[in-house]
Amino acid sequence: GKMKAVVFNRGCGATVGFNTQVSLLPASASLPNDSGNVLVVDDKIPLTIEWESDEAVRIAGLLDTQIFKQKESVSGVHVAYAN
Repeated sequence: GKMKAVVFNRGCGATVGFNTQVSLLPASASLPNDSGNVLVVDDKIPLTIEWESDEAVRIAGLLDTQIFKQKESVSGVHVAYAN
């Protein structure tokens, strides 16, 4: 309950398509106008986020997409990935 995972899409202009991003934030924080601090992938990808414990989260649904950023931990939370 101290952290939250936020999945969002961002368009980077007329010449670049959308991407899907994930940020881990304190539960009371607003999403900053910045790139995801955990994951950034190409295109609009439906992701599933599952908290396994207070210190571990699993992100599923990456399939075959280009990954621009993929962190293994953020703010003391371990991040696991699954297709």
